[in-house]
Amino acid sequence: SNILIVGNLPQVDAAKEEKLMLVLKKSIFSKASVPIVISTYEMPRDEETGLSKGFLMLELETSQQADELFKVL
Repeated sequence: SNILIVGNLPQVDAAKEEKLMLVLKKSIFSKASVPIVISTYEMPRDEETGLSKGFLMLELETSQQADELFKVL
């Protein structure tokens, strides 16, 4: 499969979502042995607070990318 769920993330509001994704790309995704290309992602939010729930779902271009990213998580 080319879908991963990444957990244990900080809860952030919508304004900080892009910054969180940049931090993940620089600090984690860059450690994979192949380039990681995210096709889509979803960061579920709490309806009452508007904060993310501390996890996200990533869809990567290939299952090889998913396997490599899984190894560094």
